[in-house]
Amino acid sequence: MAGGLPPSILAHRPAVGQIEPTRLAQSPEVGAPQLRGALFEYRAKGHPGFIHTLRDGKNVLGRDPAVCDVVLEDDRTSKQHAFLFIRDEDASFLDISTNGSIVDGRPVRSSEVKLSSSSVIQVGGLRLIFVFLPKRLIDGL
Repeated sequence: MAGGLPPSILAHRPAVGQIEPTRLAQSPEVGAPQLRGALFEYRAKGHPGFIHTLRDGKNVLGRDPAVCDVVLEDDRTSKQHAFLFIRDEDASFLDISTNGSIVDGRPVRSSEVKLSSSSVIQVGGLRLIFVFLPKRLIDGL
């Protein structure tokens, strides 16, 4: 297992610096939540990190690939660290960890905060940039 993740999880992640256009362009299954946003994970200069897709409803962030929609590879991140909720016209972040998080420069611990597109979320040692697609924009496509 490379990086502590099983091969089945690694197969779903693009290589560093690459986007999987075929995966993003596929139509969702009937009844599947719609793609509504993304988290851009920046690691360091020269390491562009990853792009994590987000869907309608509750997205679970954390280290545990068995229960998390967004798997974050960082020892300072809890197995289930936070929920990111995407609704029709807004999004929010709920920290459920004992370590807390930082959203737009403000500490968040066991509370929910509203997100805007380009909100900066720090979870453990990772910095994530949130991009949101309001339902009214998607419906107009």
